[in-house]
Amino acid sequence: MGRGSSGGVEGGPSGLMLNTGSPQEVRDYCKKLTDVCGKGGGFIMGSELPLLMAKLENVKAMEDFTKEYGVYR
Repeated sequence: MGRGSSGGVEGGPSGLMLNTGSPQEVRDYCKKLTDVCGKGGGFIMGSELPLLMAKLENVKAMEDFTKEYGVYR
């Protein structure tokens, strides 16, 4: 990227975590990612697999966490 450009990074819980983890594990991991990768903005919470393949309660945990904690102010 050139001078003055900005970029971003996307990340989130692994497919394995979304399929087998607990909602608390998902929230904890999302917080760690947001704290480390989200400093200064530019972080997009996402998933490596289609969310239809994940446990619903884990998708909800990721969504709720992101809405509550992952908003840049």
